[in-house]
Amino acid sequence: MSERDCLQCGESQAAIRASQSARDPIFCGAVDYFGECEWEQERHRFRDWSDKELIEGWKVQPEHVDKYRRIMNGLGDTLIAKNQACGDSALNPVRIFSAADTTEQLKVRIDDKLSRLKRGNNAGEDVITDLIGYLVLLKIANRQEPE
Repeated sequence: MSERDCLQCGESQAAIRASQSARDPIFCGAVDYFGECEWEQERHRFRDWSDKELIEGWKVQPEHVDKYRRIMNGLGDTLIAKNQACGDSALNPVRIFSAADTTEQLKVRIDDKLSRLKRGNNAGEDVITDLIGYLVLLKIANRQEPE
C-alpha cells in the first residue's frame, strides 16, 4: 500500500477520482462476499489519525492513545514476522493436503483459536494476538477475492 492508497479500503486516489463524478459524494466502504455493504465511511483516509483527532473526535482518553498505537504497531510487527517465517502460507497456501480456498482455511484457523480460548488451552501461545492476526488476514483475503 502506498501513500496514495486509502488506509481503510486500499483504493488508490486515482481510482477513487476516476470512479466518481463531480457531484457524487465520495464514500469509503467495503462489501462482503455476498455484495452486501460491510461498512461505510463518509470519506477516505490517506493518513493515520492524529492524536488530536483520536482524543477530540473519537473520544479516546489521552492516556490510552499511545497504548492503542503500541498495540496496533506490535500486531503489525507480529503479522509481518510470522509471514516471513511461514512464507506467506496464510494468504498463499501451498495446498498439499487441503484444496479449500484461502478464506476458508483462515476461518478454520480462527475456529481453532476460538476453541482454545473457550477451553482455556493456550498451549503456551498468545491466542488472542494470533486470533486478531488471523482476523486481519481474513480481511486482507476478502479484499483479494475476485468480484
